Amino acid sequence: MKFNVTHFKSPQIALKELEPFVRDGRHLYTGKPLKRFGGLRSRELLANWLICAVLNAGNPRSPFTFTTDPQGGDGILYDRESATGWPTEHVVVPKPAPGDVRDITAFIVATVAAKQVEGGRLRARQGARSVS
Repeated sequence: MKFNVTHFKSPQIALKELEPFVRDGRHLYTGKPLKRFGGLRSRELLANWLICAVLNAGNPRSPFTFTTDPQGGDGILYDRESATGWPTEHVVVPKPAPGDVRDITAFIVATVAAKQVEGGRLRARQGARSVS
């Protein structure tokens, strides 16, 4: 099945577009969804770019790119060589406040669990299928 998605023509162009958000970190933390990128936030775009940079390391063809997700996720990682895509869902785990004594592993697990519950409610409202 094919979908209309937005993507960057190259990793270099993507990085140039993301540069203002990286230089002003406030937008990465609090920025609103970007309409021209299917409602993705700058932090989601940057996370997808970083994942693709790692996947493309040492490969001059840079086959991995990312696109918007028409089904409402945090973008799709896409391998142009195999024509395979992987939907992403990002979880932000804020740095614990000074003096916070919670176990960081338990904190991360709880944050991911809360995101999964939130995502399940969102999929139910949208009538989307569940992703395992």
